[in-house]
Amino acid sequence: MRNFLKTLLAVIFGNIIFFGIFFLLLTGLALGIAMSAKGSKVELKEDHILTLNIRSGLSDLSQDKSFDLGMGQGNQSTISIYEIIDGIKKAKNDKSIKALWIQMNYNEELSYVQIDMLRAAIKDFKASKKPVVAYGEAISQKMYYLGSASDKVMVNPQGALDVRGFAAQLTFFKKTLDRLEIKPQIFYAGKFKSATEPFRLDKMSDENKVQMKELLSDISNSVLSSIAADRKINLENLNLAINELRTSMPEDALSSGLIDKITYLDEAEKELKSLMKLGEKAELKKLTLSNYLEDKFPSFKNEGIAVYVAEGDIVDGKAEEGSIGSEDMVKDIRAMAEDKDIKAVVIRVNSPGGSALASDVILRELDILKKKKPLVVSMGNVAASGGYYIASGAEKIFAEKNTITGSIGVFGIIPNIGQMMENKLGVTFDEVELHEHAAMGVYKNFDALEATRIQQSIDKIYFSFKSIVAKGRNMNIDSLENIAQGRVWSGTRAKELKLVDEIGGLKEAIAYTAKSKSLDASNYFFFNKRKSDFEMLFEEFSNEDAKSSLEEKYLKSKLGRYAKYYDMLKSFESIRGAQMRMVYQVNGL
Repeated sequence: MRNFLKTLLAVIFGNIIFFGIFFLLLTGLALGIAMSAKGSKVELKEDHILTLNIRSGLSDLSQDKSFDLGMGQGNQSTISIYEIIDGIKKAKNDKSIKALWIQMNYNEELSYVQIDMLRAAIKDFKASKKPVVAYGEAISQKMYYLGSASDKVMVNPQGALDVRGFAAQLTFFKKTLDRLEIKPQIFYAGKFKSATEPFRLDKMSDENKVQMKELLSDISNSVLSSIAADRKINLENLNLAINELRTSMPEDALSSGLIDKITYLDEAEKELKSLMKLGEKAELKKLTLSNYLEDKFPSFKNEGIAVYVAEGDIVDGKAEEGSIGSEDMVKDIRAMAEDKDIKAVVIRVNSPGGSALASDVILRELDILKKKKPLVVSMGNVAASGGYYIASGAEKIFAEKNTITGSIGVFGIIPNIGQMMENKLGVTFDEVELHEHAAMGVYKNFDALEATRIQQSIDKIYFSFKSIVAKGRNMNIDSLENIAQGRVWSGTRAKELKLVDEIGGLKEAIAYTAKSKSLDASNYFFFNKRKSDFEMLFEEFSNEDAKSSLEEKYLKSKLGRYAKYYDMLKSFESIRGAQMRMVYQVNGL
């Protein structure tokens, strides 16, 4: 009886909690909708300083923030990079915005592609003759690169700059797997397809070192040349200062020309007042960009351009947050194809690739779309392997100069965990087979025939990859072999090799599409968005498959800058079948 009462009370209490939370959610949603309907337009009645303070990574996708639980995306802001750029553009012509303040910090999550986009917006803002000041304490190389586009760069006396140049540091797991007695059975095509190296080697292969050095050189030359030009210092002297570590201490950075002044925050604010020709007693009213932002994307009128952001790993079926699911994207592609108001489509690809099957399913639908409407691709931070595969058939491909692309190759990894299970856990396996290969799997090594068949499958997909790229890029497949082999390229080098058509961003891709199809370049809209906190929470209640999505979001919000390692491990876990993917992450890029 006592147990019965305990169970009954637990059920009643649980239902009270559930319906209480559900009621709060509905109330919050109603308030969110009401506030959204009312509008969040910021009316500025006084002069303000717009503050740019980016503390995490940025997505190409915007997010509905009408019901935000405040957890962000772990290492990703809820504000998209295009919202930030649009805000800076608006502030340029806003008479109530008198200056731009860039708060430099130790954010390493931004890519150099994103920073180039932000720097272009900052330089455009400077054309208004409004002052731009950058100030920081502990400053990463990437945030210094962002701040170097300012009129004045100032650093706290006790602060530091971590400007050490460029290096590629990869993580290898072979010795860990050896100790665990896990034998990865690896199949790949392309001598530069280094995605499998962390599992089969304990250091980079010679081929990988060659491609990494070339990729780093392209990005380094681009970044350091821009810094040298903006700071009006000699590029050779800048490289020498970096090599001699004369960039970390504020005094050394000042003598090397990297910064303009060593000062405390209040003194930096006085410097800004001086640039604004204000008196010392004048009050600086700082306004954060997030508070300044409102619904600024062009409203879709008619006969316009749909921008679709394909961001994250490419996976089979439905997508989790931060990935591209073939089922979801196919559904969206078909919707865009059937929408009569959409006259052209621009796909913004920001993906290291993933499942070969999912990539092919997506490409097939894009080919069908292309027969109905113009299709242009804009490449973001990375459009490699499967990311390049789905882009290869577009009418025109735009890449940022520091985009990481190419990686035309295929691999597959199937671990043998039999010895680990036996020696570490005492678990053994036995089987009865009616057919010779019916029990092939992850508990024993493949025999010669099994390994041969798997490698043949990998080679077939690799040949198909090259054939599709050759057709899409109007190239000879034999000449393509020299630039394929799984090798990665910068956007600049990819244009030289004819893997892309133009160097430019999303803005240029939209402008080209509009001009070539006689459309209004201002009449575009973003077809897809990241899920709001409420949508994810609602899925948590209604869909068992989505149960872990909110938990993962919370975990990543706590991991912060280390969330990228969680993403890397998760990408390993999602490997199923043949892969067109860049698995590893290169520190610093």
